[in-house]
Amino acid sequence: MKTLRNFLAIVINGVLPLVAIPINNYLVLNNISPQISLIVIVIASISISIFSYFVFPNLLFNAYFIRWIFEPLAKFEGTWVQIVCMEANIDSRVCGFFTFEYDRHDKNYVYKGSNYNIHGVTIITFSAPDIQYKKEFKGLRFFGKAIKSDFDVQPESIVFGKKINSINPITTRGEIIFSGSGGRRINSATGFFINDSSTPVRAKYDAIRADNDWAKFKSENAELDEPNQRAKYAVSYYEKYKESLKDL
Repeated sequence: MKTLRNFLAIVINGVLPLVAIPINNYLVLNNISPQISLIVIVIASISISIFSYFVFPNLLFNAYFIRWIFEPLAKFEGTWVQIVCMEANIDSRVCGFFTFEYDRHDKNYVYKGSNYNIHGVTIITFSAPDIQYKKEFKGLRFFGKAIKSDFDVQPESIVFGKKINSINPITTRGEIIFSGSGGRRINSATGFFINDSSTPVRAKYDAIRADNDWAKFKSENAELDEPNQRAKYAVSYYEKYKESLKDL
């Protein structure tokens, strides 16, 4: 957003004189006094500057292609599925589903999702609206809140995406390093997160972009609501991942 605002400020500063001249000529032709003409031009210039710096960028930023040009974080937008590796086997989460999206209402990016065990039971949900782009490692650092389930081991009969019982949020933070196939297309990531609680939890994970495959999966599983679709999709990806390891 800052880059876009700076760009528009340069453009508007160059255009304002071109706008002021015809306005002044119009006022002179209508016998408006020089003093009034000056006031009108100043007010018009200030109004255009305020609109171009505060209002216009927000409207433009709602368009993805504008964000893609001016915002480094835009290349991470999308749907992702992940394999989670818990340190010291603290809990049973093995996979996850998360999105990285631009919130048009709050005008910021949000990283949010859930982690599941092998049965698709939600172990933790998280949301991180505090995102910092880190140019040095081409990724991001995030800070947010997570809600962990107060149960873990569950029988296989538990339905996918079963809601967690705990309502006590804990702090979560971490980093994501993205990689791609060239240019600005990003399609894979590695990262870690730390949940700060009475027993701090640290995990590493690998993730891939799943936009197209996720859309197909949703249409094939339309009988499920979206939380269940996400859980089932993450587990199916984990099962494919385990099968791929057998071929190594």
